[in-house]
Amino acid sequence: MQLSPKVERVLNDQINHELTAFYAYMAMAAWFEQTPYKGFSTWMQAQSKEELTHADKIFHYISERNGSIKLKEIPLDAYSFKTPLSVFEAALILEESTTAAIHDVYELSLKEKDFETQNFLNWFLKEQIEEESSVRDMIDKLKLSNGSPSALMHLDSVAGKRPL
Repeated sequence: MQLSPKVERVLNDQINHELTAFYAYMAMAAWFEQTPYKGFSTWMQAQSKEELTHADKIFHYISERNGSIKLKEIPLDAYSFKTPLSVFEAALILEESTTAAIHDVYELSLKEKDFETQNFLNWFLKEQIEEESSVRDMIDKLKLSNGSPSALMHLDSVAGKRPL
């Protein structure tokens, strides 16, 4: 069954959202590269690769459903961070907006009675629980560190062990 034009449009929008998130996480990684916190940079690079994988999954899903893939411009936001905590707080906002966008796609697929797309999106819904949780966990730890250099370096070391 072919995608309805409405579902196809929002799935293409979601590809754009995921690619924008990829870009944002790379900007966060780049910020960390200019600091002593290379482990946090590794964490953000791994996150960026996940976002690229998400875009790729949707890309192939649209293709499998005989839809038309329409890539759009990625907005080039200027990112300005002051602390590791501020970077992770921006990451949480990004993840929450991704969750909301996926909910919108799911809701439309429900209205359109596109059960295949609903099933496809279930993986993304579960993934977003994990994504938000991991960012919140890091925010909690950064807040507990209270800016202590030794605590920050420990957290950075732990973050750097995340596989790329």
